[in-house]
Amino acid sequence: MNVFTHIILASHFTPRFEKELDVNIKKINFFYGNIRPDIKIETTMRNHTKEAYTEYAYNLINKIYGDIEEGINYNKFLRDLGAILHFVCDFFCYPHNGNYEGTIPQHHLYEFHQMVYIGKYIKKINSMPSCRYLQDEISTEYLINSIENLHKEYIQDNKLKEYEKDMVYSIRACLMVGNIILNQYINRYKLQQLQVENY
Repeated sequence: MNVFTHIILASHFTPRFEKELDVNIKKINFFYGNIRPDIKIETTMRNHTKEAYTEYAYNLINKIYGDIEEGINYNKFLRDLGAILHFVCDFFCYPHNGNYEGTIPQHHLYEFHQMVYIGKYIKKINSMPSCRYLQDEISTEYLINSIENLHKEYIQDNKLKEYEKDMVYSIRACLMVGNIILNQYINRYKLQQLQVENY
């Protein structure tokens, strides 16, 4: 997905997360995180295919869980969460998967048409079911397995076509991942508050 599509999606994830989790998302940090992998030198050297960046993205998930436990600054947390969602989105984009055989110009053209499609049909986000996870603790293993299972479903889905398929699955994946990771942060923050109040 291109930078503009990542911004469009981030702008629509934000109110969903805020409403469902009763949290304030600082847009500048969250939006920057969502485009950071496309502008940082270390992550622009290779195409963000699932095959090339799975380990990197899953290391980011493990790291953010550890950072939450250590009391990560909320602004940094939102930037890191945005970067994770960037890779998750790309994993559910046809040209970012190993079965794509097009050229680089075809890849960019696909992403342009995808951006137009998503911009036109983005309101489907609001009609997608909530994915709120109420458990206090969801492990990184569970989260990573959930992404992998959803990706298998994405690859095998022959009902949805191209851009719609990418949009539906990338949104499902990002709402799930964002919801779970934000919930981990919120629960950790509440625990810290409780410990301070009971001290």
